[in-house]
Amino acid sequence: MPELPDLEVIKENLRKKILGFEVQGIVFLKKSCGKPSPEVVQKGIMGERLVLVDRRGKFLKFGLERGSILLAHLMLEGQLEIKPAGEAPEKGTCAVIDFKEGYGLHFIDPRGWTKLFFYPAEISGEPEELANLGPEPLSPEFTPEYLREGIRKLRGTIKMALMEQEFISGIGNAYSDEILFKAKIPPLKLTKDLTEREKDLLFKCIKETLLWGIEETKIRMGDGVRGEIREFLEVHRKEGQPCPRCGTKIQRIEVEGRGTYFCPRCQR
Repeated sequence: MPELPDLEVIKENLRKKILGFEVQGIVFLKKSCGKPSPEVVQKGIMGERLVLVDRRGKFLKFGLERGSILLAHLMLEGQLEIKPAGEAPEKGTCAVIDFKEGYGLHFIDPRGWTKLFFYPAEISGEPEELANLGPEPLSPEFTPEYLREGIRKLRGTIKMALMEQEFISGIGNAYSDEILFKAKIPPLKLTKDLTEREKDLLFKCIKETLLWGIEETKIRMGDGVRGEIREFLEVHRKEGQPCPRCGTKIQRIEVEGRGTYFCPRCQR
């Protein structure tokens, strides 16, 4: 699933490529992609100019000229691609937004789970998909005090706590593994058992790991908008490979159904 570092780079590249473009039309190849319905999305964005491209948590946010909003969530396997107008959509494409400037933004998802949520300008307040999200981990609102207080209220493993979007937005399965590896905290450790030192270290490692992920993703993605780049990660999907710190083989376990990777020696 695309996470904060992936989407942050995609957001910046979309701004460079399509900001200011005028929507000429949208085609839904998967009807369930458009919310509240394909017809509402189509009517709402037709002829609108794209004046904002942003990210909130795992959502991409497209602001239109007259104040309406289109949110995109790529779910588990969704990808984006910008193609010349008229180019045939590849297998698994859910929707294509065509722009007057001669390009199309393709939403590609083999599972068909990608969602586009349209909110008209007259609806005040935050879209409901964003309303309950926790702070952005790279924002001033995310502080050591917030982390300590939030962890105190949570139950369960620290792995799942990091992925709780109402607590911290944007972190998923891959980067929770990397953060815990950097902090030397085992993924199955319960939030109630974390020491104050571990909480402070976790705060530092969340920011450092996400910033590192953004920079590494930029290098590999270039000016593209397609990708969920994982090869540079140190433990995620590295089962059986040597730990980059101590050489012990990386292990894989299941944590509430999520494949989780860690070093059994470093993260004790």
